[in-house]
Amino acid sequence: MEPTAAHFGSTAFFAKTWDDAISLVTEAKSCALNAVVRREASAAPAAANDIGPGGAAANDPGFTAAQLTDLTASCEMMRVTARLTQIMAWLLVQRAVENNEMTPLEAASADRRLDRQDVCLDDKGEQDETLPRRLRTLLAESRQLYVRVARLDELVARGAA
Repeated sequence: MEPTAAHFGSTAFFAKTWDDAISLVTEAKSCALNAVVRREASAAPAAANDIGPGGAAANDPGFTAAQLTDLTASCEMMRVTARLTQIMAWLLVQRAVENNEMTPLEAASADRRLDRQDVCLDDKGEQDETLPRRLRTLLAESRQLYVRVARLDELVARGAA
């Protein structure tokens, strides 16, 4: 039997999706904290040979290679955060439907549906070898969960119509 908006929140599949999301939120927090600690520990002035004329990296004005990698990692961590925020918000809406705090029709409204697919479905960071392996894994797992929830979002929206 396919889950619908009326009973999805009480299924084992919902519980598994919820647990997977919480696990990824915990992992993302740990990954972000470790990155901050690592960045603070290595916060030393750039070596003179890393800096081009005017204090810029040779191939990108204004940034060293390490700074570009940190910037890319920060952007990709924000992508993970965007995915997980969208997923958790959607799951909370489904829980509200299950608890009769919201109707399935309200839950299927555009402002309560999964959003930011342009950002959340992008997978470029997963193949970026300059990023830490842990972050690339987190990117892949959070995108896979987002795709799973996007399919559920479509299913639930069709069931509410």
